[in-house]
Amino acid sequence: MIGSVAIYGNEIDDLIVSKEYQKKGYGKKTLIFAINRMQQKNISPIILHVADWNQGAIKMYLNNGFKITKTEIIERA
Repeated sequence: MIGSVAIYGNEIDDLIVSKEYQKKGYGKKTLIFAINRMQQKNISPIILHVADWNQGAIKMYLNNGFKITKTEIIERA
């Protein structure tokens, strides 16, 4: 499997690309696929969450029109 993505309501979640396929454009293609599916269903606004350590994903999302609107600190038990 190259990658996958889940859509829950207006949220893109679990966009994953297998390590051997990263940095080859599959993440962007998967993101565009999810956006197109949501737009076909008139879902808006489209949101997503990403961990701050995942700078590659953050860069991809910003380069594809997403904005950072909120940050959260999650404490581990």
